[in-house]
Amino acid sequence: GALLDATLDDVRSKPPILLVHGDEDPMVPIGAYYTASELLERAGFDLTGHVSPGLGHGVDLAGVTLAKRFLAKVLA
Repeated sequence: GALLDATLDDVRSKPPILLVHGDEDPMVPIGAYYTASELLERAGFDLTGHVSPGLGHGVDLAGVTLAKRFLAKVLA
């Protein structure tokens, strides 16, 4: 989870967000996840987050399982 545009002042819609990130991602540093989490929460988004230990740049079973549950809840 990286937030590429940190200006959230003009956001009109605030859907629930799931951020999943690996703590050993060589492409997008884990710090980007924490920055995005902080900014999104401060802007009032309903945020769910998860850091997968030992995961690089990819999605593991934990991330897929969380995404499945998240989508089932949000789209119910």
